[in-house]
Amino acid sequence: MNARRLPLALGCLLAIASAAEAATLYLCRGYGGGEFWSSDHCHKRSANIVRMANVPDGMPFEQQVQLVAGQLRNTEARNRQDDLERDRLQQCAQLKAERDHIWSRYGNWQFQQGDVIGQDRTRWKVIEAEQRRLNCQQR
Repeated sequence: MNARRLPLALGCLLAIASAAEAATLYLCRGYGGGEFWSSDHCHKRSANIVRMANVPDGMPFEQQVQLVAGQLRNTEARNRQDDLERDRLQQCAQLKAERDHIWSRYGNWQFQQGDVIGQDRTRWKVIEAEQRRLNCQQR
């Protein structure tokens, strides 16, 4: 066997072996409302399935729960970060659109009233400060 293919083959064998040794944990919500982890199907415990997770089979139940709960917390934290980043990018796009709108009033040397110019300057400074705070890309 080619030396380059050996790690790939070993990785595939380990993945197959670990899949064969996996157990399933169920996050259940009881008909009364409480949530709990179970190695049995939720319906056997008068509950509905909220989430399912594969865990190593030879591990004690409490460790399996800790493993899955930690993975769930990490996933939720990543999702929160993704949501925050999406919100930041949306705010940056809105600020850029507002800035472009202000700039469009002055692109053709159109006459503007003094009070409009003053309001635009003030707003422009606020937009720039907010873009710096959000670390928006300036183009």
